[in-house]
Amino acid sequence: GNVTAPKNINVNFATSGKITEIDVSVGQVVRQGDVLGKVDPTAAKATLDSANAQLASAQEKLAELEGGTTDVVAQGLKLSVEQAQQQVASAQASLANAQQQVGLDTTQADTTISQAQAELARDQASAAQDTITLQAAVTQAANQAPAQLAADQAQLVSDQAKYNSDLGAYNTANGKLTSDSQAVQDAQNTETADCVTTPDPTTCPDAKTALSSATSAYSSDQNTVNNWSMTSATDSAKIANDNVKIAGDGNSVTNAENSMAAGQLRDQQTIQKDQESITNAQNNKTATAAKDQQSIKNAQQQVTNAQLSLETTENGNAQKTASPLPSDVQTDEAQVEQAQAQVATAQKAFDATTLTSPADGTIGAINDSLGDTVSAGTNSSGSGSTGIGSSASSSS
Repeated sequence: GNVTAPKNINVNFATSGKITEIDVSVGQVVRQGDVLGKVDPTAAKATLDSANAQLASAQEKLAELEGGTTDVVAQGLKLSVEQAQQQVASAQASLANAQQQVGLDTTQADTTISQAQAELARDQASAAQDTITLQAAVTQAANQAPAQLAADQAQLVSDQAKYNSDLGAYNTANGKLTSDSQAVQDAQNTETADCVTTPDPTTCPDAKTALSSATSAYSSDQNTVNNWSMTSATDSAKIANDNVKIAGDGNSVTNAENSMAAGQLRDQQTIQKDQESITNAQNNKTATAAKDQQSIKNAQQQVTNAQLSLETTENGNAQKTASPLPSDVQTDEAQVEQAQAQVATAQKAFDATTLTSPADGTIGAINDSLGDTVSAGTNSSGSGSTGIGSSASSSS
């Protein structure tokens, strides 16, 4: 047969990276396809996984487009429409409630205003009646004051005259009482002399009788003085009361006018409070109406949004259940082909991270070390060259 001389084959990585494995040594015999070494495959593996995921997604999308809507998908689409319809119904119910609330709030506000106005009318009528009554009291006091003053002054003159008369009688009785007291003292002295000091049976009985008579007269006059004293005290009290009445007669008109001013002030404060209540009720009605209108506006917007959502859901479901367009199929097929090409490229790049022997032979040289970084296309094998190398195989 023929004998072919041995030859050197230079072997290099087809991709750049850091050497993570050297699986042979110089002089080692290898077979075609044996692994000589590897560079870090992390980035290439991630790229390959991503490409495979994109391919699976493109294939799934194409399958869904060509296969049409499944029962599970159809049930889901139906459920989405029902949920959207429920949202519309809920929004419409909220709108109806908001519109109903407007009527309730308006009725309540009008009732409150009417009650406040009725209270004001009652208090105004009461104030008018109070003015009439108090003015009549002032007029009556003004009319009666002169006559009452004259009557009270006449009573004072009468009571003063009686007091003077009774005081004169008191003084007279008191003077007589003083005389009686002296008479009693004289009778006692006589009785002592005639009956005790120098007893005289003839004059002693008369002395005793005289002393008894003087004592009796003194006691009687003492009662008279006491009576006139009490009468005078009563007269004095009447005079003091008359003076009080006369002083009061001068103030009766002023008192009536002061009472009228106080009553009018009280009524004015009540009316002012009623007017404030009306104003507050009207302001509350305005504020509540504005709030209710905003609630209606919000509810209407919710209805609009729910209807738009329902329409969007129905349109989307219609598109999902419609027959695919040829252009859509072509687009998805093209995306699958593009993804397949990316997978092939990524697979080739990943395979390139492993260096294999192209033929049977013997490793002639290894010039790179574990951890070194190599570039794509750099020689990494062959006798007399750098890198991982094998000698040429021989054939006959």
